[in-house]
Order: sequence, then C-alpha cells, then structure tokens
Amino acid sequence: MAGINDDCAVFKTLGQKMSAARRFNDLALTHIDKLEYQEAYKYFNQALLLFKELGSRTDEAHQWGNLGSTLRNLNENDQALQAYGESIKIFKEIGHQMGIADQLTNIGYILSLQNDFSGALRHYEEALPLYKSLGAALKAEMTQRNIDIILKK
Repeated sequence: MAGINDDCAVFKTLGQKMSAARRFNDLALTHIDKLEYQEAYKYFNQALLLFKELGSRTDEAHQWGNLGSTLRNLNENDQALQAYGESIKIFKEIGHQMGIADQLTNIGYILSLQNDFSGALRHYEEALPLYKSLGAALKAEMTQRNIDIILKK
C-alpha cells in the first residue's frame, strides 16, 4: 500500500493530478475489497477533490456515487442520500443517462431500507425507462423486480 500512497504524492507534486486522482480511486477500491470502508471513504474523497479541481464532471459524479455507496456501507444513509443527490445532479447536468439511472436505483434502495416505500418506488420507476432506453436489460430487470416487491407490500 505504501507504494500507491508514494505514487500519489509524486503525481500530485508533479502536477499530474488526473493520474493522482485515478490512483486515489484505485486505492479506495482496494479498501472496499477488504471491507475497510473508512479508509475507502478517505481515498474516494481525495479523488473527488482532485476531479473537482480538474473540472472532470463525469469523474466527479462517479466519485460522489462511490462516496454514497461507501457511506451506505457505513450505515450513514442520510449522508449517502446526499452524496447520491450530488452525483445525480451532475449526471443530469452532463446528460449521462446511465449515471442518472444508477443513482436513482441507489437512492431507491436506501429509501426502501428506511421503509419509505413510496419514495423508493418513485425512484425505481424513474430509473426503469432509462435502463430500458439504454438497453441495460439486466439492470431494467432488477429494477422491475424491486418495483414488484414494493407493490406487493
């Protein structure tokens, strides 16, 4: 792990911020694999700051989504909803339909955990046609399954 940290420091000092941001993201993913969510959160956040500084809106939106999922894993669901909200706002701004649909389903999942089934249903129903229009059959099927489960409650 020290190697990646050292590489990130070198990239940052050399002005190669995009490389550093990607390495921070990779380091965070390594911590996710180990279920070390606090560490992952720290590195996703560092990547987010660099992507913001670089003006890479797509990468920024993805980092907000990563932070949301990490916060969800830490049972910080209100903060996760805020992070997913930031992500979806950027994805809408740049017209990234898959990003929008993915964040809608992430929000729907948390709302269902919080027993806000009508809110979850609204988010799933908004995501479903996006997945269908993008040809994301498996994601559409899973979203439809989530809708069906909620409707049976």
